[in-house]
Amino acid sequence: CRDAIIGVRLILIFFHAWLKDRLRPNIPAKSMIVMDKTAFHQPEDAQRLMIEVGHMIECLPPDSPDLNHIEQPIG
Repeated sequence: CRDAIIGVRLILIFFHAWLKDRLRPNIPAKSMIVMDKTAFHQPEDAQRLMIEVGHMIECLPPDSPDLNHIEQPIG
């Protein structure tokens, strides 16, 4: 269980670094980012990072494989 918690924390750290350092500076101004509600996305933190530079985040509703193409093969 401890390894799983550490794994989730690492994913969260990498996701935030990618969002801040890779995505945010490389997308057009006032972009909308659509994300699912995966735990490591942490929409509140991601929103704060993006809103401070003029972007918006929209979260998909739960259990929506028709809107989330990555879930179609397994949904």
